[in-house]
Amino acid sequence: MFTIDDHPPSNLKKKGHQMVHSIKLHGILLWVSMGLLMPVGILFIRMGNKANENGRKVKVFFYHHAIFQIVAVVLATIGAIMSLRTLENSFDNNHQRLGSLCYYVAPILDRHLQAL
Repeated sequence: MFTIDDHPPSNLKKKGHQMVHSIKLHGILLWVSMGLLMPVGILFIRMGNKANENGRKVKVFFYHHAIFQIVAVVLATIGAIMSLRTLENSFDNNHQRLGSLCYYVAPILDRHLQAL
């Protein structure tokens, strides 16, 4: 089995226990952020848009949306900073390039999608 960069996963064992722990924590933080909290926050705002006749419901959905999105951005930022500080940052592989691109493009896409 090979990773996105065609490096065998067995090379992680050579990097030491701390590096493996950092990689796992990085993955968990970003998965929880982008794979769980962001979509749930999006669902809350969409549900709020459908409940526009009840002002109190709209506020509740909006506040839930804001909380989930803020926590997601904070976790993604922690994951990115942790990656930059503890992992190899030569940006010579596709995973790092794609991750950086996603981190910087996501806010731009968010602004454009809000206008729709």
